[in-house]
Amino acid sequence: MTAPKHLYEIVDEYQAVIQAVEEAEGELSPELIAQLDAIPGAFKEKAERGALYLRNLQTLAEGAKAEADRLNALATSRGNAVDRLKAYLKQNMERMGETAIVTPLVKLRIQKNSRPAIAWPDGQPIPTDYQRVSVSLDGTKAYDAQKAGTLPEGFVVTLGTHLRIQ
Repeated sequence: MTAPKHLYEIVDEYQAVIQAVEEAEGELSPELIAQLDAIPGAFKEKAERGALYLRNLQTLAEGAKAEADRLNALATSRGNAVDRLKAYLKQNMERMGETAIVTPLVKLRIQKNSRPAIAWPDGQPIPTDYQRVSVSLDGTKAYDAQKAGTLPEGFVVTLGTHLRIQ
């Protein structure tokens, strides 16, 4: 029993038969007709199976993403709990005037940060030397201009393709 052909092998066979037909200036021998008739069914079957496998992979990927989202939400929740508990311990140590607590299992210390937090008052203009400016393409505006036919020269517009499976 021969192994089933891969989709690319079927496409290669189809292209070879088409090339043979072109070289024969359109003359179809019974052998070429048989080969040509056999290829589309095999190709469609392979494409169908490939699409079904793709759907299965897509479902598995969606399930994995849902699980990743669940675990990410759990990690965020637990991280927030850590931050709240740490702030609670610090606040109450400060209220009690304690800067250090040492037990056989843990050591807690309140200490100064190595770097100060620096901010500028809201509503006040930031001095020019301390401003950070970021420039990026407004893709929505460029798309609207392209649709309207007013996109300036220099833009590269590429229309790709995609596979739709229904």
